[in-house]
Amino acid sequence: MKRENPKLKIQIKSIWGDVLFEYEKENNTLKDTLIEAVKNKANLRGANLKETNLRGAYLGEANFKGANLRGANLRGADLKEADFREADLRGAYLRGVDLGGVDLKGANLLGANFKGANLRGANLRGADLWEADLWEENLRGVKGLKLYWHIHHDVLVENLTEPLKNRIKYIKEEKPKDEIKLRLKLLKKVKCKPKDYPTDENGWKELHEKECGCDWNGKTIFTTKNGLKK
Repeated sequence: MKRENPKLKIQIKSIWGDVLFEYEKENNTLKDTLIEAVKNKANLRGANLKETNLRGAYLGEANFKGANLRGANLRGADLKEADFREADLRGAYLRGVDLGGVDLKGANLLGANFKGANLRGANLRGADLWEADLWEENLRGVKGLKLYWHIHHDVLVENLTEPLKNRIKYIKEEKPKDEIKLRLKLLKKVKCKPKDYPTDENGWKELHEKECGCDWNGKTIFTTKNGLKK
């Protein structure tokens, strides 16, 4: 006689502990429950989904405002038109994720992995993108970015997360004297308009050649052609 698997009920709770959605089926997982919640248009505002494996899930148009997704694996997930305003996505794995049109206003994206992600038309106003390397991504039409070339010597282009004068002051006061002149020379605002941002790595390289033209070797600005080999 075939043994039936018992049904498993899983609850999605908020960061305050109240139940936002629950789902029961055989071999249930939190990922399955979340997908079902999205299908049923459940309000997932403030959901506690820390370190959840959501790889490849369809979560389009879901409301994750203020949710805790710290360290979550969202690789390959479809998040089109989802609301992630003020969400905690620190350290989240967003490689290859479709974030087209997603509202990330005020979200904490510290250390998030965006490699190969589509951010076209996303709203990043007020988002914390510290240590986020964006130059291989599709950023066309993204709102709220202040992109600069060579804020750090080992990153081609990234979002400025502080007043420019603060970064200049830090370079002058904290960096080795032989680096200061080159760092300040190559710290330049990206002139290209958001609607015309490149959509891939090669496009960013071509734009860099046009706007900056320095000898970026893929790893650093400190090269012989730039006048300072490290």
